[in-house]
Amino acid sequence: MSQAETVSLHAHLTIGMQTIELERQGKLEEFQALHHTMPLPAYLVKWAKKCFGAEVLIKTGWNWSEAEAEYGHGWLTKLKRQMNSFQNFETMRIICTL
Repeated sequence: MSQAETVSLHAHLTIGMQTIELERQGKLEEFQALHHTMPLPAYLVKWAKKCFGAEVLIKTGWNWSEAEAEYGHGWLTKLKRQMNSFQNFETMRIICTL
């Protein structure tokens, strides 16, 4: 599944059920790998990029396809360019809480 695709409710539920079963079986690596394929809601990704920055979001490996579908292709890299103007993480954190 590509990052640009949105996922149906049925697919969300299927992935969710599979991750629950993998976690129950103690297959944590498989659980995490599958869990990361489930797209995060756009509003949550928007909040995370505002508070933690694009670099952190990219490193998590989460699927942000729903946010990209809602906010447009390249939304994450646009924020990354804005992040470069911050002096450090503390400055960004303070701005996030304003």
